This record gives sequence, C-alpha cells and structure tokens, in this order.
Amino acid sequence: MVRAKKGVRQFPLPGAGQIAERIRQSVAELSIPVSRTNGDASPVELHVTVSAGVAQMLPDVPSLDVLIDRADQAMYRAKDSGRNRVALWEG
Repeated sequence: MVRAKKGVRQFPLPGAGQIAERIRQSVAELSIPVSRTNGDASPVELHVTVSAGVAQMLPDVPSLDVLIDRADQAMYRAKDSGRNRVALWEG
C-alpha cells in the first residue's frame, strides 16, 4: 500500500504513481503568461514541468524517514533522466 503524508498524518494513497503522472501531464500542459521586466510589452509564456518520485511503504521500510529518502532518490532519478517525468523507487 502506498501512503502519503500530510502534516503528521499518514494515509493510504492507492495509485500514487498514476496520480503523480496525471499531475505531471496537467502541469506540462499549462502555459503561464509572464510580463517582461526589460520594458518589452509582449508577454512571455512560461512552461513548468514536474519531476516526481514515488516510493512504497513496504515491510522492509523501517521508518517514515527512509520512505521519504527513497521517494527523494526516485525524484532525483526522474530529474537525471531528463526531467518532466515520474520515477518509482526501485531498490
């Protein structure tokens, strides 16, 4: 079971990888108009991407800190693989 953490509470989050992927896709489709600071009146479009790491709470995970560390490692793997992607922790 995948768990998510909000504040000090943990709760199951079935399909966390799929949810993260949908968030990534939604953000990638956004185009945010931004005003230039150099006096040019034409706005620039800002495109944002998401790199996310997902880890699963398995019996071998001794603590929440280890789970978060695994998700963090997966996130950096997503960034190192070209960004704008979701990576699952694989031990």
